[in-house]
Amino acid sequence: DLNATATAGANKFFIHRKSPSEYFIIENRYKAGRDQALPASGLAIWHIDEMGDNQNEQMTAALHYECSLVQADNRHDLESDPRNYGDATDLFGAGGNVLFGGATSPSSKWWDGTASGLDIRAISAAGAVMNFVGNV
Repeated sequence: DLNATATAGANKFFIHRKSPSEYFIIENRYKAGRDQALPASGLAIWHIDEMGDNQNEQMTAALHYECSLVQADNRHDLESDPRNYGDATDLFGAGGNVLFGGATSPSSKWWDGTASGLDIRAISAAGAVMNFVGNV
């Protein structure tokens, strides 16, 4: 396991890959500077599938975004509510969801349902610097 530090605004991120086209990106987004307008701060986890299509809001194995924010609250508001541009529970951090893995909701499984092996826990409180433990 890795004790990771994610600094906001520093273009520092972590990648967990299945293949050259499907992977997770983990980064710290903090309400300051270019991110001042975000609804909240926290650890953003993006599920990328370069074979996906950003017109596919179904979020199924066959029909999903190329780049989707894994919403910590697991509500999929960004896909199901056209007026929702994000809310305070979409990012991971202490005081909210601090776990992301194969047995959590949301889950770190790949789009085909297989285990990614990505396991993130002990996510700190949102801030300009965030810490977590994981295997990224």
